Amino acid sequence: METNVSTIASLAQAQAAKSGAAAEKNAVLESLLDSARQVAGATRAGAVVNTDHELATKADFSRSDLGRGRASEVVARYRNLWSAANDNLNVLGAFGVTASKLTTLKKKIDDFETSQPRPRQDRANTSAATQTLPEFSRQTDELLNDCLDGLIVQFKASDADFYNAYQTARRIVSAPGSCKANGGLTPAPAPTPQPQPA
Repeated sequence: METNVSTIASLAQAQAAKSGAAAEKNAVLESLLDSARQVAGATRAGAVVNTDHELATKADFSRSDLGRGRASEVVARYRNLWSAANDNLNVLGAFGVTASKLTTLKKKIDDFETSQPRPRQDRANTSAATQTLPEFSRQTDELLNDCLDGLIVQFKASDADFYNAYQTARRIVSAPGSCKANGGLTPAPAPTPQPQPA
């Protein structure tokens, strides 16, 4: 019984937990967008001045272009941008594309890629807890109803205080709003109609 109650408490905590992973993912993406936009703009400017049309095309992104699509597409786009800028670092230094900026961009790409599974993983953990809770609740009800309620009878004469305390606790547990097959909810009474002024 103690194990089941402890497990139910842990599952309920997992079910209600809010990790903030989605907010963290968005913050990482915003930071990445800022860095990528700087590198893309400077790389395109350097490519245009040096009449490198291929490089100019590879770096031709607006801020919304950079963030558009699935996470895997976004990561691929940033890695391609980073690679194109890194391959042309010797001519892009005059335009503000430095090894330091590219290192920062690469780290932010890696951070964004690492942050991707967390919101999905958190949803999976919550879903797993929600699916597991009913079985543990059923097992606990069975222990209470089919085992403890039967065992307590032997204490009625030998330890009346213990027996009475158990019976009182059971009445509280069985009160309206406690755990039942309908999820522990007792339907609210229908409101009494009030006479309306004519």
